[in-house]
Amino acid sequence: MSTPQQEHPQPTPRTTLVTPQGFGYRLWVAGLLGNLHDSGFAVDTCVAGQEQETLFSSQLTRQQVLQCLKVMAQSAEDVPPAIKALMPGIDWPAFRAILPKLNARNNQEREALWNVMTTLVPITLRALNRYRKHRPELFSFNPDI
Repeated sequence: MSTPQQEHPQPTPRTTLVTPQGFGYRLWVAGLLGNLHDSGFAVDTCVAGQEQETLFSSQLTRQQVLQCLKVMAQSAEDVPPAIKALMPGIDWPAFRAILPKLNARNNQEREALWNVMTTLVPITLRALNRYRKHRPELFSFNPDI
């Protein structure tokens, strides 16, 4: 008769745990930062050349932009504190404040969202591009970087 350990050998921590040093952790961080960037790029593209009234009156564009802002806010929220500390040029708390505003029902809420779209998003994209150059390991899906 075998012992319980023999029946169910313990896997090595390197292959099963998502640790700050582990490949799974790096993939997770790179994915979150990629989501933040790609959604921000989509917002920036949709907003470029638009007027606030035009954007909010276009149901399809508005829905796309709001969905991308939601992805940005959720991704920013999930970025681990240790990674946020490495990227102080990003206004992480500002993303936390986005989610309650996504149902903008009045002009004041729409103005706040417009400010996010035209100010926070472009600033964040520039910061992410700088960090990608200076800290490529944070954005890499390649374990060798």
